[in-house]
Amino acid sequence: MIDSMFTLFRVETKDRQKISRIMEYDTCSLMRKNGSPFADILIDQGLADIFQNIESLTDNLEKVVWEKNVAATIRKHEGYDHSYYFIASFIGDHIKHHAKYLNEVSKY
Repeated sequence: MIDSMFTLFRVETKDRQKISRIMEYDTCSLMRKNGSPFADILIDQGLADIFQNIESLTDNLEKVVWEKNVAATIRKHEGYDHSYYFIASFIGDHIKHHAKYLNEVSKY
């Protein structure tokens, strides 16, 4: 989610063109333009994650989810960062979440 790149860095004009191309694949940009093809999205964010305000920008995604009325569950966890422990703590939920939809698709 690159929404904040222009404010974080001084960007040359030629680099802005590159960033414009990158933005075509940015989650927030894609969702603003197209909505979501997914029935439901599960997002977990550690509130001690040093990347949350620089790179992951979950708050921006949360705004777009709200604006576009996308079905999503966004869970924020105190005391978790972006480490292996965070991933290990919640990976089971994500596997179950994806399996639910993969099982529906495999019935056809």
